[in-house]
Amino acid sequence: MKRRVALNLALAAVAAYCAWALRLKWQAAEARLEAIVRAPSAVQAVRAPARPRSGDTLPRPAEFFEVAEKFLFSKDRNPTVVAEVQVAKPMPPLPFAYGVMDLGSGPVAFLAFKGEGQRGYKLGETVGSFKLTEATATELAFEWEGKTVRRRLEELRADPKDVAMPAEAARPSAPAASTVTNLSNPAPASASAVSNVAGTPPPQGKAALGAQSGTLRYCVPGDGNPEGAVVDGYKKVSSSTPFGKVCFWEPVK
Repeated sequence: MKRRVALNLALAAVAAYCAWALRLKWQAAEARLEAIVRAPSAVQAVRAPARPRSGDTLPRPAEFFEVAEKFLFSKDRNPTVVAEVQVAKPMPPLPFAYGVMDLGSGPVAFLAFKGEGQRGYKLGETVGSFKLTEATATELAFEWEGKTVRRRLEELRADPKDVAMPAEAARPSAPAASTVTNLSNPAPASASAVSNVAGTPPPQGKAALGAQSGTLRYCVPGDGNPEGAVVDGYKKVSSSTPFGKVCFWEPVK
């Protein structure tokens, strides 16, 4: 009986001690929480800027232009944008075309610029600022500044007023006094060998061979020699083109 009473007293004493220790810890926690709540904050409160008074002047947007122009990370910054416009180089006028012929060695185009006499050009030859690349019976192609320019022969037809006449054709139709021949005493024939397939010599006192273009010679209008005639080692040949008949002299082989 005495032992049971002593055990109960011991248990009561332990319970009282635990209650007392728990109360001490609870009081310490309450004191620590109160100290944290009452402590001053380390972060300062951010206050809104004061509203300007009626007499104060507000900054204008135009005052910030200098800041944008003098950007620290781009010293070459310039608000003025300069647009570079590339002006295309104007193409010079194309030469006039008088026709195209092909005798088996490749096409030859007869071309001339304004105020100049015509001459024959083969493929790859330079015509002024252009390079002849293609030539057919109806169309010509030139190369200029890396570009291909195509034109039909009808578009390149020359105006009669822009064509330079040969020196023989520019002579007056009336013969000069020094070239008048007396019918009763005609002048002797030229010393050059002149003959044709028909056996009829050309008229006296009239040049048969015109200006030279490469190995060819142009015909003189009204020289009186039929096609196939041979004069000074040249044979008269005619070729049909969209612009009409083209006459020239080629070396006799």
